[in-house]
Amino acid sequence: IIMVIAILIGITGCAPSGQPKMNITLYTPMKSDEILQSTYNYVKNGVLYLDNGDRIIDEEGDIIGFFDINGKSFYILKKLDTEDNKIYKIKNINKQLIKEFRTNGMSWFSDGKHFVIAIILPGNHTLRLYDNVYSFDGTKFKLINKNLTIPRSQKSGMYYISYRYNQDRLLIDYTITNVLTGKTLHLKDIKQYTGCNHIFKHPLPIGIAGDKLIYICDHGGGGLFKINAILGVLDLKTNKSYVLMDGSNDNRKINFLKTNYDVVLRIFNDPNLKPEIIIDHHVKDVQSKYDNLPAKYIWLNTLQEVRGISDKFKIVPRYGAYTNISDRVVLRTSITYDLLSLILEYKRKKRNNNLTIMF
Repeated sequence: IIMVIAILIGITGCAPSGQPKMNITLYTPMKSDEILQSTYNYVKNGVLYLDNGDRIIDEEGDIIGFFDINGKSFYILKKLDTEDNKIYKIKNINKQLIKEFRTNGMSWFSDGKHFVIAIILPGNHTLRLYDNVYSFDGTKFKLINKNLTIPRSQKSGMYYISYRYNQDRLLIDYTITNVLTGKTLHLKDIKQYTGCNHIFKHPLPIGIAGDKLIYICDHGGGGLFKINAILGVLDLKTNKSYVLMDGSNDNRKINFLKTNYDVVLRIFNDPNLKPEIIIDHHVKDVQSKYDNLPAKYIWLNTLQEVRGISDKFKIVPRYGAYTNISDRVVLRTSITYDLLSLILEYKRKKRNNNLTIMF
């Protein structure tokens, strides 16, 4: 019996006994009549392309990143010195030098309102141990931390997420840390705040929008082979959780769209739409044939429903893969999908030690 239970858990990700279904109260976002405007800057081949069509090329080296602070734009320049240490320069878009760092490595975080840079000093060859951590308010840098270890993780805005698996490749914990404040939430905290507290059914992070963690979880009550997925938001500042969709009675198709700092959930009105999937490739720039169909737009940074969004927003593709009957790994890019396919993808990634956030 124990062996059968173990096999079933491995297949379904849940225990045969299940648990009573959570009491679900859907959140009703405040509505706004605005069309959400946003900007989309990007870096390609060492050049910064601005939203207004301008390009910035710096003769000193390659531009490797950019950030905004309350409407002011800056970029990060990388060059090598004679000792093969790296020099990073922070400049404004007028190419004026703000600060220079001579380092053995660095990492930075930005969310449109704040900027944090973590520096590994020359001579420090300790992996992921950062000697100095600075915040920048658009005018001056301030030392806010020293000797900070940032584990192997994924970054989003001011946050980084790190995962821990046991020797059997089962997820046992993940942590979400705000690099600016130092606040850390563990999986047990997130399970408590979201109510997704079944031993086998973790709330799985999809992404972070501002200070909002977007998660998906199986909320129980579905029996052995049935999955009841909810899409929720956990406010990482207040620890309050909100449920946006309940997949047990809602099969509408969704996708996520984003610019540099804003993320939007689009829920199409027509429940009979077909999924949009690209097979055999992972494609970065995707479009949906449903773009002009009626839909609900929830600005996830604020949990506000807006009337529409500008054309600056790009669809966030969802990457996955499966092994076909010929034992060949087939890549898959999902553009439009329902909650069931989303949670199944994340359950597969959890079992394969490959959890990743989308934004």
